[in-house]
Order: sequence, then structure tokens, then C-alpha cells
Amino acid sequence: MEESLIVAYPGENGALLDWHGNKIGTYWVISSRLAIFFGHRSSEGSMYYYMRAVVNGITYSMRGFGRGIIAGGTTRKGPVPSSAS
Repeated sequence: MEESLIVAYPGENGALLDWHGNKIGTYWVISSRLAIFFGHRSSEGSMYYYMRAVVNGITYSMRGFGRGIIAGGTTRKGPVPSSAS
């Protein structure tokens, strides 16, 4: 994994997991919306989530369909919000 990119699985209780199910960091949802793209509902899930994650002290902005489904993101510039504690 490049340090500027992340691909991981949001797990239960804010745990961010790798392919093998090992905890690599934490995440929290900052917003969500209906999973409708270009006028069509997504076949992946009914909701689409915008998340923040912290792995090895690096904060990422992530997007995905929720717990247990692969999510991707990039590094986030700026300070880590207080909700990361």
C-alpha cells in the first residue's frame, strides 16, 4: 500500500481491517447518502459513506459502501479532527 492511498475494510466498532481481517487502524463515518449514481441505484449497497480513517498516524479520506465492503481513499491534508481520539 502506498502511503498516499489506502484500500481497506471498515469493520465493527470503528476498526479498519486489512484483507486478512487484521486491524490496521480506526475509522469513523462523517456523512452518508443514498447510493444513486447517474440516476441509477447501486448494486453494491443502498447507502454510500464518506469516512475518515487513521492508520499509522496518517489520516485518510475514504469512500465506500459500509462495514465489511472494501473502501478506498487518499491522504487528507490538515489536522486530525478531535473525533479521531
